[in-house]
Amino acid sequence: MKAVVESIGKVGSRAQVDGHAFVFDQPRSVPGGEDRGPSPLDVMAASVAACAHYFAAAYLHGRGLATEGSKRGRREDPHGAGHRPAILASRTAREVK
Repeated sequence: MKAVVESIGKVGSRAQVDGHAFVFDQPRSVPGGEDRGPSPLDVMAASVAACAHYFAAAYLHGRGLATEGSKRGRREDPHGAGHRPAILASRTAREVK
């Protein structure tokens, strides 16, 4: 994997990862933030959820079961800790027996 991160001004950045481009920034409520993309912390939380999804989907796929309807999610911290994400557990759309 090759990853290069460069500044796009103020607190924003652009990352190139093996030919894929991502733009990160902070919300306008953060000094220097222009909301040009998700915050790196939000993307990190989504990445953890995507990893959980991958393992669940690989398990289902390996057993010949459909992966459609499998979801992972996140929510804002209900205790007022700003925009820090909390990973939510989820289930597939149907029970797997």
